[in-house]
Amino acid sequence: MTVAGFLTPQIRQYLYTVTSAVIAVLVALRVIDPELVPLGLNLVAAALGLSSSTVAAVAVSAQRKDGTLG
Repeated sequence: MTVAGFLTPQIRQYLYTVTSAVIAVLVALRVIDPELVPLGLNLVAAALGLSSSTVAAVAVSAQRKDGTLG
């Protein structure tokens, strides 16, 4: 399975939702300081955003190889 096949928009949305819920539970259990929540969410967004850039790079590379992108 490739990165392009795995990280669909639906899966990324699911990961954002699950991460937000997990962080909320960890704050409620006082495992994470509430002041660190924005940092944690930004970290996850950056990681998933980076993966979407990787997906785009794979797609563009494939389009160049098959001639659909000049």
